[in-house]
Amino acid sequence: KRLGANLMVGEEPQLTITSGTIFAAELPASGEWCLISCTVGQGFDFDDFSFGDPEALLRVFPEHCKLIERLSRR
Repeated sequence: KRLGANLMVGEEPQLTITSGTIFAAELPASGEWCLISCTVGQGFDFDDFSFGDPEALLRVFPEHCKLIERLSRR
């Protein structure tokens, strides 16, 4: 998905990420800034929240190793 205001090229002004989805964000090479926020709804519990484990993701999705490495905090 790509965030942005240009709907003609498939950008979206906001995204809804469903429960159980791992997500990350990055700026395009030409980007200078962005505002990223995460809002949760009623029923959210931090006990059900976790950050993605890069090592586990690499084992399950080895074909995406470059993307996982690029978007992971280490």
